[in-house]
Amino acid sequence: MSKRVVISLISKQRGGLEESFVYFANLAQKLGYEVIAVTPRKAPYLKNLSPSIKRRPFHPRGYFDVLSFIKLFIELRLTPPSLLIGFNSRAVHYLTFAAQFLNIRVIAFSGSDKLSRLKRADAIVCNSLKMIENFASRGFLIDKLYFLPAIGIEIDTLSSIQTMSDSADSNSKIRVGFLGRMTSEKGVLTLIEACQNPILRQRIQLIIAGEGPERRLAEELTGSLGISAEFRGWVDNKTSFYEGIDLLVVPSLSETFGIVILEAMAAGVPVISTPTQGPSMLITEGVSGWLTRDFTSTSITEKLIGVIDNKKYWQTIRSGALKSLQRYSNDTISAEFKRLLESHS
Repeated sequence: MSKRVVISLISKQRGGLEESFVYFANLAQKLGYEVIAVTPRKAPYLKNLSPSIKRRPFHPRGYFDVLSFIKLFIELRLTPPSLLIGFNSRAVHYLTFAAQFLNIRVIAFSGSDKLSRLKRADAIVCNSLKMIENFASRGFLIDKLYFLPAIGIEIDTLSSIQTMSDSADSNSKIRVGFLGRMTSEKGVLTLIEACQNPILRQRIQLIIAGEGPERRLAEELTGSLGISAEFRGWVDNKTSFYEGIDLLVVPSLSETFGIVILEAMAAGVPVISTPTQGPSMLITEGVSGWLTRDFTSTSITEKLIGVIDNKKYWQTIRSGALKSLQRYSNDTISAEFKRLLESHS
């Protein structure tokens, strides 16, 4: 059996999970593995994979698409990999079912607390310690659970920490950014409602990047509330996005990790987030960023006003964020991922 891994994600969306899939697929190749990506044919994130990673189209309808499974099974049997890696519940479902007949180990990356499709995996990768505690409390063997952040960040190449917003003209508006899918769980409408406060309407401009079912509602809401906002759609150049904002707000109702938080920290952009699972792990309140009291627009309003009224502390927050990033560096994640692969292949 060769040093070959099959890594699968059954998704045609764009978001943090998809970024994590691309990151680890490319990382496995850098570590010397032959990587085969099993995904829907025209998934938008495929363009970010290394060109030498092999693609295999796979887009089963639901969890019981027999024909799709047979095609996958035949390919795995003809060119057996040393390891199977699934990045969402549907991918894990099909890979673990095939693995029963092929004697191949399966690693499941978990982006949520859903358990039912993960039970047959040989190892479960959790992107927060809280998730590990939850899985262990619900009967999963601790030996099967691994902590590995959803992505690594290149820290050593940072040239400087952004300071422009601290010395900007006091009459200029502070550019408050949002980056993510525009769905109810990401909270973009709550952020907009928070900014209807008269103080914030005068002092900030929203820079909203992303797409999703709530985009039209978000545009209508900013207009009706008289809030200055710019809608960017999906941004491929994230560096440019972070360079164009002074502050990032993550108003999510649910966030198991929060890749955008690490990206913003690495770019020197201070972050305000709601106290969801991932951000609460990444941010130490008042040290490396700020966490709101709860998930309401009122709480976001209060935190925004407090933060923009105390810009003299932003540089301290940036320094704290840079220190906290060390555990999420590419070198650290690469070493941990290598150990995981070697112990199961």
